[in-house]
Amino acid sequence: MAKNTKLSLSTALLELLEAKPLDKITVTELVKKCGVNRQTFYYNFRDIYDLVEWTIMEDVNPFLTGVVQGKDIRRNMIALLNFMKNNRRIIVNIANSISRSTLERYEMEQLHKYIGAIIDNRAKGIPLSPENREFIIRAYSLGIVGLIFDWIHGDMQNDITEFVDKFLSIADGSLPTVIDRMNKTIKN
Repeated sequence: MAKNTKLSLSTALLELLEAKPLDKITVTELVKKCGVNRQTFYYNFRDIYDLVEWTIMEDVNPFLTGVVQGKDIRRNMIALLNFMKNNRRIIVNIANSISRSTLERYEMEQLHKYIGAIIDNRAKGIPLSPENREFIIRAYSLGIVGLIFDWIHGDMQNDITEFVDKFLSIADGSLPTVIDRMNKTIKN
């Protein structure tokens, strides 16, 4: 029952985001649209931003899981960006409703575990201190977040395949080199 309630609230949120920015959507509107009460909303979510996070993770997690597991990273990244482009109005309404620092912090938190898993997977057998691992995760995450923000605010006009190929040409395969260089130049 709780999963169905969450899905109903998530669907209502997405429908409302098609029409207006996130900061104009209220809990009252959501519960009215779903036919539940405010107590039910707050039983499932702390606030609207918690619902946004849950909704995003429900929709985006399959793409990110595929990337982490090394299952055709290129294909999963292209699928994720196509998903975002197909839901442009929703993505833009979320991006324009939350301060950049709030959204950036959220994206960094979400990317941290995925980038960390990719680093751990790609750097097997290469020693890496926790401090250097964290620095590399932040550097890659900031790069991804910055590029995605730029793409969103550029009205998602870039060719997605070309965008992903350019990013992967920079990032893919460079992790062992980055780790090696960091280990040689920065002693812990």
